[in-house]
Order: sequence, then C-alpha cells, then structure tokens
Amino acid sequence: MKVKLVYRVLRKISDWAADGFYSEVYITGVENVPRDGPLILASTHHNEIIDIATLAVTIPHRRQLCFWAKSTLFKNPITRAILISSGSIPVQRNPNITSSSADRASSTSSLAHAALFRETFTALASSEVIGVFPEGTSYTEPGIAQVKGGAAWAAVEFTKWAKRQHATDHDVASMSVMEVVIVPAGIVYTDKSQYQSRVCVRYGEPIIISHYTSQLAIDGNDDDEVTKAVVKEITAEIERRLVALTINSPDWDSLNAARMARDILWADEECINLNKFVEISQTLVNVFTSSNLDTETFIRTKRSLITYLALLHYTNTYHSSLDSLYPLSSTFRQSLSSSRSENLPTVTDATAKFLAQLFSTLVHPRALAFIPVFVIHLPAYILARLGARLLSPDREEETKAQLKVVFGGLGMGVSYAAVAKVVVRWVVRFSERYTTCTFHRPNTLLSGATQALISLGGIISGNDGTIKGFSKSTMGALAVAYSSACNISLMLKVVVNFKQLKRTLTAYKVLRGLLPRRSSGLSKEKLEFFSRPPLPVANPFITHRSQPLSVNSQYSDGSDDDSSPSSQVNPINRDIVDSNTERPRVNSCDLISHLFFARMEAYTALEKYLGELAVTGQRNDTLDLLRKEGARWWPKSV
Repeated sequence: MKVKLVYRVLRKISDWAADGFYSEVYITGVENVPRDGPLILASTHHNEIIDIATLAVTIPHRRQLCFWAKSTLFKNPITRAILISSGSIPVQRNPNITSSSADRASSTSSLAHAALFRETFTALASSEVIGVFPEGTSYTEPGIAQVKGGAAWAAVEFTKWAKRQHATDHDVASMSVMEVVIVPAGIVYTDKSQYQSRVCVRYGEPIIISHYTSQLAIDGNDDDEVTKAVVKEITAEIERRLVALTINSPDWDSLNAARMARDILWADEECINLNKFVEISQTLVNVFTSSNLDTETFIRTKRSLITYLALLHYTNTYHSSLDSLYPLSSTFRQSLSSSRSENLPTVTDATAKFLAQLFSTLVHPRALAFIPVFVIHLPAYILARLGARLLSPDREEETKAQLKVVFGGLGMGVSYAAVAKVVVRWVVRFSERYTTCTFHRPNTLLSGATQALISLGGIISGNDGTIKGFSKSTMGALAVAYSSACNISLMLKVVVNFKQLKRTLTAYKVLRGLLPRRSSGLSKEKLEFFSRPPLPVANPFITHRSQPLSVNSQYSDGSDDDSSPSSQVNPINRDIVDSNTERPRVNSCDLISHLFFARMEAYTALEKYLGELAVTGQRNDTLDLLRKEGARWWPKSV
C-alpha cells in the first residue's frame, strides 16, 4: 500500500473537522465493506468536500480512498506529486457524462471507456478503493435527484479489462481476487450546516459486478448495446440502494412537514437514535406524502406543520429550545382558547424565563470554566459565521456548511496556536524561575508535576545551536502545543453547553417579541410570505422531470444514465424559491406571537391527524414504529 503522506495529513484534518463540527458521527454497515480487494464506493453527495472528509474518516478498516480528478491537473510535476500523494486519480473527462452522450460509435465505445479509466484500472488492480459520487454534483433536494453511470461504467470496464489481463497471463487462479464490488454509501445529515448537529453514514450491501457481467465478452468485441444495458442495470441497482439508505421525498412540502412532525413527536431530535433516524424520518415522509389520505385533516396538518417550521426559520428559533422553555401540556392543547392572546406567555413570565436562563448560563459555577473556553473559540465562531454569510450564495446549504467547517477550523487553528504559544512561554519561564531556586520541596504529586514542567521547559529552551538541540527543542514545543490543543478541545465538549446557550437566546427573542412595539402588527397578506420556509437554489447540473418521484416505487432497469428516475422532483416547489426575493422586510420580533399561534395549531392538528389514523386503522405499522421508538407524547385515542 502506498504511503500517501498528503492523504494521511488530510485525513487527520478531516478527523478533527468531523469531531469538532458534528456532535456525533454514527456508522452502520461496517460488515458490508470488504477489508481488501478492488472496491468502488458509490456515495451520495449533498455536502461538497465535507462528504469527502466524512467518507475518509468513516470508511471501515481505515482504507485509503482515491477520487477522480481532471488529467490536466497532473501536467505540472509539483501538482502531480501532491495529487497522487492525496489519492487523486487522473481521468480525461468526467466519467459520469460518458454514459449517454459520448462515444456514439458503437465499434469504438469500449475502447474509449478503457482509455478513460486506464489509471482507475491500475488503482483497482492494486486493491485500491475508488470513491465515486454517482449523482454527479453536490446539491440540496428533498431526495436523490439523479444517479449517473460513471461508477457502473468503471466497474464494467475494469471487469472486462481484468479478464483480458488474466486470460493473457493464463492466471486463472487469481481471477476471484480481481473481482470488483460496488458498495453504496448514504450520508445523512440531521442538519448539515448546523454546528454540533449529527451525521449518519450508512454502508449498504455490496453489489457483486460479476453477477451482471457474465454475458459480456472479454475481448471487448461484444455488442455495445449489451454493455450499455448492463451499465444501466447496475446504475439502477445503485440508485435503488442509495434511495433505501437515505431520506427521500417527492416534494419539499412533504419533507418539511415530516421534519416538523419529527421535532414535535421527539422534543429533541438527539433523543432519536441515529440508527433509527433514517427509518423514522422516511416513515414520516411517507405519512405526509399526498395519497388517498388527502382528507381535510391531512391537508390542515401538513399546512400547519409547514407554517410552524417556516416561522421557526424566520425567527431563527429552535423548536427544542422553545418547547423546553414553554412546554405545551396535553390539557393545555385540548383547551385551546378562542382568544389567541390568552395562548401567549405574559411579559412577566417571559422576563422571568430570560433571567433564569441568563443566570444558568453566566452565574452558574460552570460559567467560571465556560467563559475562558468560549473566548478562546470566539474567533472560530466569528470566522465561521462571516465566511458562511459573506461567501456562500444565498440558500446554498452545502456551500454554507463547507465554509463553516473551513473557516471555523482556521479560526480554531489561530486560537489554538496563540494559546499554545502562551503556554510554551509560560513553561519556559516556569522552568527558568524554579531552576534558580535553592530550596527543595517535599516529594509529593505536586512536586512531581513541577519537576516534569521544569524538565520540559529545559528541553524547550535547550536549543544549543546543534541539530540535536534544535530537534529536541522543537519536539518539546510541539508536544506542549498539541497537549494544550487537546485539553482545550476536551474542555469545549465538557464545559460548553450549547443547548443552554440556545435556550438563553430563545428566551431573549421571546421577551423582545412580547414587549410592546410601535408597529408589531402584520397583515394577513404579509404574513402569508412567511408561511413557507425558503428552499435551496436549484442546481443547474440537475435535470428535473415533470412527474414527482415515488420513493416507494421500484425503478425500471432501463432508466437513462444522465437523468435517472430519481430526478423526478416536483417542479411546483421551484416557483416558491423564485418568490423568495419578493418577501417583505419584517423584524423577526414581529413574528414571535405568530410563532406561538402556529405552534399551537401544529400540535393540535398533528394530534388530531394521528388520532384519526388510529381510529380508521390506517398506517398501523407507522404508528407502532413511532410509538416503539419513543415518540414523546401521543394522542389519547392511539
């Protein structure tokens, strides 16, 4: 196995990034990834370079990943050395666009693909892992929008190439060693651009390519249409498995309603085991997907959930924080007053809540340890926020997440370097001061630590101009710096309570929103602009079809490679995105009262709808799953 120093450095940085930005990284399906042998990892791609880092960190057995890069980048010797050391593989053009548009002449198609994947074949023959994003681009959509044929073409052409090589060498015994498999990987983020959110990486069952290529000729003279049919069949299988590993909805409304229902049923999404997160989320998506259940209750529930989610977004408030501060009991929901103002907390109550939260955040004994750690990480918070706000295009979640991780990491690097410099100087001065003392301290644990610091300070300051002295001094300083960074990072996880911070900010926003204002009234027409959350910008590299995606359907094997059936996203939602620029400017404080009303309506509508499903006996399996996995509250009739 190649050393790949650049790859190892980047993977270590990825370890730090994943551990620092996300509160939990859960991996399932480890048994589906072989320990050795040629492997193509076909992963979803919804979070830019964060997906690459996540795969490098989570791939079982710490296998090294290789990714495709333009062959023109390898012309410069220095760039080539860096790219090869990072695990990049040169390709003449994007393999994902060759499946339908390139090589129209059937007689030369196989040879053209063989030339395209030449370096890929060499890597696979060396039992490397090729990471492929078959969707062709990173995007944010309610489901998998497209799956292209690059991974399938690489697997098929490598199988034919390997058979030719072994036939030439008469080495039939090693044929099984060269058998390539494709392992689908679904990366699911609970909120990919949110700091301290969670990520689940699911590795699916491997696709054995030899099960599909047995009818192909090894000399490359087989009918080109036969090869294309095999590629389409494998691509369709990759698509089916990626859909099964992830959360998919035919439209944004169904996905948003399911997300809000999940947050209501579980006070905090962290209460949901990540092992069940995808299953629970997909189950709720299916519940809110338009079907023969389009009753008045269904429509009202879906609309209420979407409105509540939208107002949470526009007020920059978290449901978990609002619910912990102002919980709605079952009796309170059932006694919904006709006077809407009676369902709002009073200014006195809001003031008391805010002061209590402020006390818990700042006056609590934990604050003594929290404040210095928070100050150290303040540059990271500021840089991450500024980078995401100033450099990311509006409503591009994956770009925002990427910039938060990159700029946040830079900020932490600067802060940690500054702290390490201070600590190193302190250790040196401490050593110099104590070495000049003539008295001796008793042999205690404290004196043992003192002696260790004195010795370490002596090592750091012991650069006598020789190579040995310089090396010892440098290694000592690096050891102190690394130890300081690890301790600060550990304190950040132990001391800083981000949930408490969010509750304090939410209490402040509620108090501001309830205080009398000169113009706090919103007309019904203006409020309508805030009844739907903004949707991501449409990715120009995705081909949308006019018919909605059915996430429960089995796709035909004859799907087109460039725009597979999973690209069938409801186009109605894109009209909503275009209307975002026309939204009137409103102070978020003016929406607080409407937020409380929307929450009440969402709670009561969801409770009524689930109760109706229980009475009619529909979706019993869904209700049983939600109840089994610990939904927080439940209608009396269920």
